[in-house]
Amino acid sequence: MKLCVALDMPSKEDNIILVDDITTACKNLNISTKDIWLKIGLRSYIRDGRELLYALQDKSYRIFLDLKLYDIPNTMLDSIVECEKLDIDMLTIHASCGFKAMQAIANLLQEKESNMLIMAVSVLTSFDSNGFREVYSIEIKECVKNLAILTHKSGLSGLVCAIDEVSIIKNISPSLLTVTPGIRLESTTNPSDDQQRVATLQDAKMACSDFVVIGRPIYRANNRIYTLESILQKIYKDQ
Repeated sequence: MKLCVALDMPSKEDNIILVDDITTACKNLNISTKDIWLKIGLRSYIRDGRELLYALQDKSYRIFLDLKLYDIPNTMLDSIVECEKLDIDMLTIHASCGFKAMQAIANLLQEKESNMLIMAVSVLTSFDSNGFREVYSIEIKECVKNLAILTHKSGLSGLVCAIDEVSIIKNISPSLLTVTPGIRLESTTNPSDDQQRVATLQDAKMACSDFVVIGRPIYRANNRIYTLESILQKIYKDQ
């Protein structure tokens, strides 16, 4: 299991300070920063663009660009071509863009011999069962299963999902990687949290998630470096 730290701070400078804190925590525990993934989402990328990517690439981390691309196949493919030029390590698209688009992307990356991982978002963790059914008229787990089958057939790397859906994806193919957002340090949830399907690090370990995404528990911590060290210890040291 690998840690992805979400860089969703109010400014580029705040994000860089957070990365410096991660570096300090890694040094304190003798953990290589190459084992840590920095997740750049829509807010940070729209505001800071390639400058943020280049600043982070100089720090020897893995870069995870979380744009959740979703469009017609030709537009998706053109976008992937441009993203591949950014020298990032992981990118998200929506699995609901369909098999044709996902297969075209997989074929393109194979032709380019690219190592960039493409993770297909299954169901956003902001959805609960009722909200999802209102929009899609299907149960969450059934939808995740269907999208996982299409993703596997397409040849893409894996899916973004909630902890409870990891086993569904691994049952379809153990080779499919899973990224699980909504990771919390405690089992209790914050009423103001828009993430509905959340889990703890222990849940993620038991589910055999490949990547866990953590943001708010780090931002809101009174002692950020101590919190980072605790997370790193649980993921990379406690086996």
